[in-house]
Amino acid sequence: MSSINSIAWRPTLRLFPFARGWSATIRLSWVSICRNIFFVIIRNLVIYCCMMSEQTIPLAGKKTILGTQLNCVPSTYLDDCHMNNTAIEVYGVPWDEKSSFLQGCRDAPAKIWDAFNCASANRCTESGLSLTKPELLSYRGMLELSSGDQVVQQIERAASDIGAAESLPIFLGGDHAITYPLVKGLRKTYPKLNIIHFDAHPDLYDKIRGDGFSHGCPMARIMEEKLAVRLVSVGIRTMTPHQRSQAEKYG
Repeated sequence: MSSINSIAWRPTLRLFPFARGWSATIRLSWVSICRNIFFVIIRNLVIYCCMMSEQTIPLAGKKTILGTQLNCVPSTYLDDCHMNNTAIEVYGVPWDEKSSFLQGCRDAPAKIWDAFNCASANRCTESGLSLTKPELLSYRGMLELSSGDQVVQQIERAASDIGAAESLPIFLGGDHAITYPLVKGLRKTYPKLNIIHFDAHPDLYDKIRGDGFSHGCPMARIMEEKLAVRLVSVGIRTMTPHQRSQAEKYG
């Protein structure tokens, strides 16, 4: 269990101090759950691309789904699937300066990818889909970020460049403050974005402690700048009167 403590558990303690007293068995379960969630996301994205066989969905009158045309044989097997340069690219966004409480999730992107590549498992799914081919799934590393509010612009520029390449990006944060600049950058390529937002909180504050770029504000910035056609939030359990007013304001 020492490898779990030294490699995967230390950043977890920074993110969740209450977990310090957990047993080794619970720690192992927690790391496995995080890895499996990421694996399922990757797997479903690839399967989705395969299911788009011989279909195109107009986007802004010129583009197709994900900015390119997907041509592939209807199959869940990777060897039968060809996606015309539509690789899934994973990027880390190691930034948590805008967290209003605990920090530490800047360490998460590297740890998530390390767990995904853990030698205790492999990238083959129960359907026969393999995620081992770099032309379908590749890790592109961390965005190079400085500090302060200028990071918002740095993330936006990076997302804009990545979106222009018409790949299928996955961004690993980082706190929720990264969402606004990512969406703003990607919208330059995909002007009709729809967002499904899974969270316990709506993140619709206008400002937190005078900061409009706080991790509690990204959805407010996105909606006030009309960066998304529609925003659907799932799992909300707490909403202040201010945030309820914001939700009604943005429809």
